Amino acid sequence: MALTFERRKTSKDRLQIRWDYPASMEVEQDAGTGRTRSVARMYALERDAALAKLRGDDPRPLLVVRECGRCKGTNDALLSRTLDNERTLLLSRWFHCVKLKHHVVKDDHTFSALFAGQQPPHLFLASADGEAIVPLPGDQSQSDLWAAMHDMLDAAYERDARQALKELNKLLARFDDLDSQEDQLLEQIDREVERRGPKSAKMRRLQAKLRAVQDKKAKAREREDEVVDLGLKPAE
Repeated sequence: MALTFERRKTSKDRLQIRWDYPASMEVEQDAGTGRTRSVARMYALERDAALAKLRGDDPRPLLVVRECGRCKGTNDALLSRTLDNERTLLLSRWFHCVKLKHHVVKDDHTFSALFAGQQPPHLFLASADGEAIVPLPGDQSQSDLWAAMHDMLDAAYERDARQALKELNKLLARFDDLDSQEDQLLEQIDREVERRGPKSAKMRRLQAKLRAVQDKKAKAREREDEVVDLGLKPAE
């Protein structure tokens, strides 16, 4: 039988994309037509204003995905359904990740200017100032996606994300090991409580081991904070 490996809880949390779902811009229509209430309607922003609204106060480069009828509710435009996506997921933490609904291509949508043309991109990477934009079709290869992401990160950050990725992979393995130890100790503690009660001598030893594992996990998190801080370059 083929062996399969599954990340544990701490690593799984690190391998989640933190999506931002920006609200559209709306205005109230003139209520002087005899209607009892005004009706809000959407309006499109110019390209630079649309990018600025997506960016908000986040100084990181942008990774923007628009859903389509086939991929809504999924990350299929960004992630592979057949290959390992850990590198993509780890790289995403240095981007401000934004997801937009499929109707963003409509002319009056707030962000439609970012998806103009007969073949609008399915996703794009952009520098925080909007000077550099890399459109991608959604069926790009992983190597093309990673190359584009690294190019954008090289321009945005002081330190190299490639070296940080190596350190993060080691930390994921460390978190998996510590989570496994912690889960085993918690199971042993539960069994000991059932057998001998919460004040047994073995319980004290198990709790001491659990604290030691949790201390190691806290130190691994501190190291993680150091690794992921690549240092954003100052805006020009």
